[in-house]
Amino acid sequence: LGKVLAKASGNFHDGDAVRKAVAALATHLEGCWGSQAAWALGEILGQGPGHAVVPVEAVEQAVAALADEVHTGGRGDDFVKENAAEALGKASGRIAKLGGAVETAVKGLVGVLSVGLDFEQEMAAWALGEILG
Repeated sequence: LGKVLAKASGNFHDGDAVRKAVAALATHLEGCWGSQAAWALGEILGQGPGHAVVPVEAVEQAVAALADEVHTGGRGDDFVKENAAEALGKASGRIAKLGGAVETAVKGLVGVLSVGLDFEQEMAAWALGEILG
C-alpha cells in the first residue's frame, strides 16, 4: 500500500485523495509495516510544488503521527524511527510553513537524540537541520 501510494503521489491533485492516503498511512505506523508507511509519508509530503496537493490538515496529521512514532515508536519495526525521522526531514518545506507542525516535529525529533540508536539519532539530527535550517 505504501509503495503504491507513494508512486501515485505525484498525481495527487485532489486534496481529498491525499487526505485519505495520509490517514491510511498514519494508522499503519505502529504495525509491522511501520517503516514502509513512514517512507511513503515522506515521499508524499516531500513532493515539490505542482505535484501532490497536500491539505494543511493532512500535513498536520502526518507530522503528528510521524513525530509520535519517532519519539515513542519502533514497536513493530526496527527502522520505523529512522524512516519517520527521514520523512519529517523530507517534509521540511511543508512543515516550515506551519508553526504548530514545526513545534510538533522538533519535539519528536529531539526526544530521539538522547535515547535513540546511533542511526536513529543521525537521521533525527539531519531532519532537525532540514526543518530548522
